[in-house]
Amino acid sequence: MASELSNLGKSEIVHVEGHITPTENGLDNIAIQGYPDPPGQHEKGSVQLTPVPKVLERKYLRKLDWIVLPAVSILYFFEFLGRGNIANAKPYGVSQGHDTSADGVGPGQEPLSAQQWEVVIMIFYIGLILFQVPGCIGYRIYAPSKWMAFSVCFWCVASLLQDVATNYASLLVCRLFLGVFEGLFGTGIVYYLSIWYHRTELGVRVFWYLGPTAIAGAFGGLIAFGVGHIQSSTPQWKWVFLVGALPGFCCGLFCLYWVPDRPLKNSRFKGELQDVAVARYHAEAIDRTGKIQRKHVIWAIQDWKLYVQAFIYLPTSALISSISGFLPTLVSELGYKSATSSNLMTVPPYVCAFVLMYITSWTSDRCKERGMHISGLSLVSAISYIVIANLPDNALHAKYGLIVSR
Repeated sequence: MASELSNLGKSEIVHVEGHITPTENGLDNIAIQGYPDPPGQHEKGSVQLTPVPKVLERKYLRKLDWIVLPAVSILYFFEFLGRGNIANAKPYGVSQGHDTSADGVGPGQEPLSAQQWEVVIMIFYIGLILFQVPGCIGYRIYAPSKWMAFSVCFWCVASLLQDVATNYASLLVCRLFLGVFEGLFGTGIVYYLSIWYHRTELGVRVFWYLGPTAIAGAFGGLIAFGVGHIQSSTPQWKWVFLVGALPGFCCGLFCLYWVPDRPLKNSRFKGELQDVAVARYHAEAIDRTGKIQRKHVIWAIQDWKLYVQAFIYLPTSALISSISGFLPTLVSELGYKSATSSNLMTVPPYVCAFVLMYITSWTSDRCKERGMHISGLSLVSAISYIVIANLPDNALHAKYGLIVSR
């Protein structure tokens, strides 16, 4: 049976005429009638294999897209909105003194220093980095719907608690835990998508996971623009966090009902579509290695590709973070002195990023190629950042144009 499956072409999906028989060890050790068992187990049963019509597979993918992609898109939208709202809140006074009319987190009448503000921005990434690996493991051990709900709801709580921060230290604690829970959520989403989609289908699907970062950047500016028109005794910067956290918390609870876990358990499919889900799951080797063991960790540490990816990702992440953390401040220096205007002008760079991300994802799936797309875009970004770094301080409009194009 194993040899029959290995000879199947990538375009051939088989229909399973059988049933799933969970073993006593649970989901990680599944015996599927008609499929090879996970490593270390023997085959059980036999079954007839028949090709599934492409029409049925397309029907399955359409339904899967409508279930999974809006969920992960909306959740990551609120995640990126939560991490970036600190920059949108600054023009409204979050960094001002606690004893001023802005009721900020600075000491007495004094605002936070530039160095302190940088720490507020960057401490988020300490929590994010430290809890990314536990986040990936969590998706393997627990039901994804419950793991998502847990991490999303708690990061929204951490975001909302920024409204009651009264000093520099309390704001740092909120930002740190915001990074912790976002690390538990976001890093494992690509793994979660790989359970449902084949490698040649992931490009556009991952876009719908990462694309909301651009939308969130744009909407963050629009939301902050709208918040600037709220007339209330509550400081306007507190509304920025409130508007982002409450809807996100509700979406996190909705995950428990809506998000499917795995094709073999709580898949949200029935009948022939469930058969297609199981067949596609076993067409690739994702998520079939059983329980996580020490040797798996050692293999990962010894893989040179891990370090190349980290070498590429770290500077890229740092540059993206600098934009989301300091763009409103840069725009305000262009002459848009009011908080509402400076937040509104942060929208165009994110809109351009969203369009370019979609085009790149779509063409990379069509061409079945990633490297040239990544290299070309990285080169353009690198040139833009080099030019930005060497422009004179008063060339703010040129810097803004390069940020939009980068």
